Amino acid sequence: MTKQSWRSPLHTLNLASNNLATGGLVLEIIALLKNNALALRSLDLSDNGLVNDGYQFTPEVLCGSIAKNSCLRELDLSGNSFNFQFVDGLLFHLGQREAETGLSSLKLDRNVPELSESQKLDLERVLKRSRKVAFERFLSDQERIKSGKVLDDPVIAERNPSLTDAGLRERLSALDSEDTFDLDQELGRKYSPTEKGGNMITVLFSAPLVFHDESRRLRPFAKLDFAMERDLIWHCLKEASRDIELSFDTATHHRLLATMTKRSSCLHYSGHGHPSYLPFENGKGGPHWLQVNELREMVSQEGGAPFKMVFVSACHSGLAGETFASAGVPHVVCCQQESELKDTAALAFTRQFYLALTVGHTVKEAFEQGCKAVRATPNLRNPEIEMKKFVLLPRDGNHDVPVFNAKPLREWPNMGSSRILQASSRPRRGRSLMRSRSLYFGGARSSELSVRNMMQEDPSPTPPQDFMGREVDMFKVLGSILTKRLVSVVGEPGVGRSSLVCSLCHYVNERSSTIMEIDQIFYVKTKQARGDRCQKLIKSLLDKLVEAGKANPPDDGMDLEDLFEAVCNSLKNTKALIVFDRTELLEGEDEAQDFPMFLSNLFRETRNVRVVLTSRQPLGIPSLGGVVEQPHYLRPLDFANTVRLFAKLSPELHTPKARQDFFSRVVAGDSSQADLCISDQGINDRTRSIFAKFGNGMPDGVEKAAYTLRDEVATLGLDS
Repeated sequence: MTKQSWRSPLHTLNLASNNLATGGLVLEIIALLKNNALALRSLDLSDNGLVNDGYQFTPEVLCGSIAKNSCLRELDLSGNSFNFQFVDGLLFHLGQREAETGLSSLKLDRNVPELSESQKLDLERVLKRSRKVAFERFLSDQERIKSGKVLDDPVIAERNPSLTDAGLRERLSALDSEDTFDLDQELGRKYSPTEKGGNMITVLFSAPLVFHDESRRLRPFAKLDFAMERDLIWHCLKEASRDIELSFDTATHHRLLATMTKRSSCLHYSGHGHPSYLPFENGKGGPHWLQVNELREMVSQEGGAPFKMVFVSACHSGLAGETFASAGVPHVVCCQQESELKDTAALAFTRQFYLALTVGHTVKEAFEQGCKAVRATPNLRNPEIEMKKFVLLPRDGNHDVPVFNAKPLREWPNMGSSRILQASSRPRRGRSLMRSRSLYFGGARSSELSVRNMMQEDPSPTPPQDFMGREVDMFKVLGSILTKRLVSVVGEPGVGRSSLVCSLCHYVNERSSTIMEIDQIFYVKTKQARGDRCQKLIKSLLDKLVEAGKANPPDDGMDLEDLFEAVCNSLKNTKALIVFDRTELLEGEDEAQDFPMFLSNLFRETRNVRVVLTSRQPLGIPSLGGVVEQPHYLRPLDFANTVRLFAKLSPELHTPKARQDFFSRVVAGDSSQADLCISDQGINDRTRSIFAKFGNGMPDGVEKAAYTLRDEVATLGLDS
């Protein structure tokens, strides 16, 4: 029987769940793959109870057939029972070949036993090389066909029947998006901008925690909803589906310079407004007040402005907008100098403006569509007035030009594209193997994580939705973390220790490019369980290190000393922040001294690990491995934030206006009481009485009061 007689239109063969483990049938099928005798593109042998018998079905047999097949692209061996030796052998032989086969997808999901992390990493590396070689061979075949040459192998020629766009895409359907990005470039070359950074949006967010008032007291910045704006811009580009790079970064002096170096098409700044400054971050939770003349000097360049367009998403941003325009930026969108924007109007404008701009409309058209969206926003008071707050500068400029010239994509983000995956953050040495691989082989969520300037997906449990009033505490704790190695957040149960630390973990996590002292965050919660709680706590940390690819799975029966050693070894070269929550549960145990001993070992064996504890009281030990504890005592909320939290949680206060009216009635009657806590001197009887009803400023007490005082909401504060 000749090879040619086997050639047929059959490209996909699904033999899943057919009990092929019996009778040796699977060996016959594998043998037919040699020399393209069976010219399949996809073969599914999943869930057949296949095992390696060590004699006939071996890695050498399987790889020998695959190596002599140039058509097979997808092989599914999931749901079978190949032992570690078989998988290691398979990966070894695949790695030793010259990657001349067409295999680009090998699935070993649900294998028993499950593949180790190193095996998963090796598998992805092997397949990545295969996809690259397959793509290069495909382009070579193209050139031969274009030049009139006939391909030597008729089986290879079969996969190149057409040079049309559709034909090319169909033939590369098995390749991942990283490979097809080059093909997309070739097919859409007419869209590709020639200048550096031609189709790029860089979003700089500024959210400093506190500032110093005129008396040098720390005051909190109002919280801005960056998550909503970030999601809005992300989904605008997803809906537009154009080949535009999007990255998010922290608004600092250095990151602005980096953005200018990349010469991004569009700079989007989002932050607090100020009539005379553009509030940036200083990298430590505080503000860097960027003066307009300093901004002008940075942006003005001999070779022209570094941006085609700047969008200043902040109230009172007229002066900053004028500064960008005077520095040579041809298109600037901002808010009138004397105006404050309503959130709903700003979001409506931003959504429509970016959608129009990214699909190719001119700046003028996009601006007009954004204004129309504001006018049509439901439940917005005075939409005409809100619409006129947006300004397009220079006023006499030519805005009848587009900013982007980007080709359409089948799906945005193009996850394998080096443009989309070019995150603004620096490479993280501590990033887990699983996380690193997912950036290249994972889904849209992994690509989004990289672009959004985050260290990891979930650094800690999500803080409460209505977490507020702790900006000054967060600033002080962050300062301690960046300068000390052991910080304790101390306070009574219910004061919000865990919420504070979780919120701070997320704050740090979203500043991957600017907080250089931390690469990875590990959050471990002490559990109220029987047995050795300290050992279980350290075991939980080790499990997280294993999950992050930084440690090997622990052996059964490891004692406490072995756990200590495994954790310390895995963190030896990592810039890590470790949070141990509720460590007061370790007090009074027979093994109570084990935890300080662990910390002492950890600090001696590592250089860049920082630890945060939450507890009722500090450890009180003078030195742990040469490290001194830095306690931060968390007090109840002050009067203003207690009332603000109550108003936010109360089921009786449904609208922002109702909550603001309630706050004004209860607090504004005596502003001198606003910053006082329940134990402060100077608190008057009225404030003390309201404090008592609201749980004395303890967040969990405020939450309970919001649901038990529903009948009193209408009269609270009227007795003053």
